[in-house]
Amino acid sequence: MITLPRRSVTRFFIPLIDVLILLFCAFLLMPLSARDGAESVENNRRKRLLEDASRKRDIERKQIDEEIRQLRDARQATAASLSGRFSPIVLLIDGASGKLTREIGGRSLVIDGDARPGQVRAMVDSDRARVREVTGNATAEPYYAVQLPADPLSPYPTREMRQRYLGWFQEAGVAADISLPAIDSKGGQGP
Repeated sequence: MITLPRRSVTRFFIPLIDVLILLFCAFLLMPLSARDGAESVENNRRKRLLEDASRKRDIERKQIDEEIRQLRDARQATAASLSGRFSPIVLLIDGASGKLTREIGGRSLVIDGDARPGQVRAMVDSDRARVREVTGNATAEPYYAVQLPADPLSPYPTREMRQRYLGWFQEAGVAADISLPAIDSKGGQGP
């Protein structure tokens, strides 16, 4: 049987050792409680950052939506002001020779601004008069859509040919553009 010591110093140290053991255990458990506190602080910080990012994203989304709306309005206003002003005229590039042609009344007219310098200007002037007469708009202009050959393996037009063709129309003072061949409603290449 255990008997209590008789000296007072020993009576004092035995309970002190128990208290020290409890304090040491508490000291060992402190990092776990501190980690939980740090995790909660980190979670709060993450929540704040996510809320801030969400708020910024919403503001940016509203700004982008507003800019898209403004672009649509501007595009519609531009389209409304341009409608009736341009009349497209289709020109074709022959896939075998690379020559610029125009279909008029079932026959093909070759356009060569280098061999016949006034040909393009005369064609533009006559088209301009015809377009203004047909539309009744004194500011109507022809727009020349030059279509590439339907054969994708055709070596024509070369880069120099493209630049030369567009240069003819630029000198004549009208808009022209080179585009892919038209596709008809049946999925085939159009004229």
